[in-house]
Amino acid sequence: MKKIKKIIGMILISAVLTVSFFSESMMKNVITVQAASIQINKKSAKLYVGNTVKLKILNVANSNKVKWSSSNSKVASVSKGIVTGRKKGTATIKAKYKGKTYKSSITVKSASISEKQLTLRVGYGYSLSVLNTNRKVSWMSSDSSIARINSNGYISPVNIGNVTISAKVISETYKCTLKVVAAFGEDDFVFDEPDDEGYTNYIDYSTGKGDSWYWYFDEASNSYNSNRGINVGDTLEDFIGAYGFEEYTSVSSSDKYSKHFKNSNYPRTKYKLEYKLDQNYYYKSFYFDKDNNLVLIIWHR
Repeated sequence: MKKIKKIIGMILISAVLTVSFFSESMMKNVITVQAASIQINKKSAKLYVGNTVKLKILNVANSNKVKWSSSNSKVASVSKGIVTGRKKGTATIKAKYKGKTYKSSITVKSASISEKQLTLRVGYGYSLSVLNTNRKVSWMSSDSSIARINSNGYISPVNIGNVTISAKVISETYKCTLKVVAAFGEDDFVFDEPDDEGYTNYIDYSTGKGDSWYWYFDEASNSYNSNRGINVGDTLEDFIGAYGFEEYTSVSSSDKYSKHFKNSNYPRTKYKLEYKLDQNYYYKSFYFDKDNNLVLIIWHR
């Protein structure tokens, strides 16, 4: 009987020790797992000026006890874990909780303005925007007597001249250099007498006969002073510099002026200008090849 009691006692002691061992081991594992689960949700992040990213410490009892700071608040500021990109650069965001510090490396990229250089006609509006940011933009014109700009980035050119349009997002400023050229006038579209040279087919609009009459220029030697100095062989940049920004359309093989095109310089795009005078509409079309060289000018009504 004493033997049996002794055996039972040993078994009980062994069981207690085993339970104690496993309990201690499990507790260590729980503590280890719990400690490992407290971490920052993003160890690094990239954002553009004006945009934000949300950082947080995972699995904490009270997030309000996390203290946030930035190594460079001029580049990236932080408030309650919300990081805001302020200007191009890098910064380290730190979160302190119960004596431990968790870090996230932040890279801030500059946003960009949709156009760095523009030429517009007086009275021809255009919308600018700042790309890659969802922050409110502050717009400004260096000379509102030449061009005004509203809070949405819409430009209203009012006089011939040069002006700088600025867009500010928090700590960064983006600029567009704007040239304003003259608005369209009658001399740009209509003439009733041919000059000594510089026309291929002359149409006397003063007779009022026919709406499909036209004349064209397809050689550099053919020019006319009302083309604002733009002739065949000039570039798209030259054209925009003289007439201002225009929307283009693609040229199809069925274009009614295709008989004037040479295979070597078949145009890919055209810019059609329009002017209304005494209930009549007058047009100029400028055709450019794949290299953006001017290959044909059409005047028509």
